Amino acid sequence: MKFREIARRYGSRAALAAAMTTVAATALADVPEEVKTSITNSGKDAAIMGGLVLAVIVGIFGFKWMRKAL
Repeated sequence: MKFREIARRYGSRAALAAAMTTVAATALADVPEEVKTSITNSGKDAAIMGGLVLAVIVGIFGFKWMRKAL
């Protein structure tokens, strides 16, 4: 009896989640190759810029630390 209640309560939600997952997987299959490569390249560019910003911040704090020591 409990199984029927649980299936009735959550069955439609589980079916909806499965359908949405299938639709999302189908939507991602139609992406052109140029778009995939440009997204990958922009991710690499963002990582490089993040590294440069981090290096500048570390340099500023190092410079402040050296000035404080003198």
